[in-house]
Amino acid sequence: MLLKVFVLSFACFLCIQETQARIPPHIAKLLPPELIELIMSLRNVCTKKVGLVPDDIEHFDINPDSPQPYKCYMECMMSAAKWLTPKGKINYKKMLDDSYPDIKQMFEKVVDKCRDIQEGDNCATAFNFNLCIARADPENYFLP
Repeated sequence: MLLKVFVLSFACFLCIQETQARIPPHIAKLLPPELIELIMSLRNVCTKKVGLVPDDIEHFDINPDSPQPYKCYMECMMSAAKWLTPKGKINYKKMLDDSYPDIKQMFEKVVDKCRDIQEGDNCATAFNFNLCIARADPENYFLP
């Protein structure tokens, strides 16, 4: 049992260390290890689905000319969280209900700035939302 606890603790520690470059440190320290682990698990699923590797996401800088696979990666992540409906509508209520309490107030302010994004296909809608968030709060934005 003690070995199992140690292994799980070490895995969470490694997960947090692994994500420090991806998640702004001041945000990462507010999130529980389980949430970071979930983000990383979804990242692995979604990168495979769109033909990227997790390292691609770590080195990605969002901009209006971002390639399609990255846009569809964003769609996969938002759909997995049920923040994007199958019909391509952003579910703002679910997004805010799901936000972690320690960052909820900050997140709400940014989301409110991005409620009127241009919609398109599901990948374009997810991308436009992420681009808006990145522009509205570049200090805290990260691509999960």
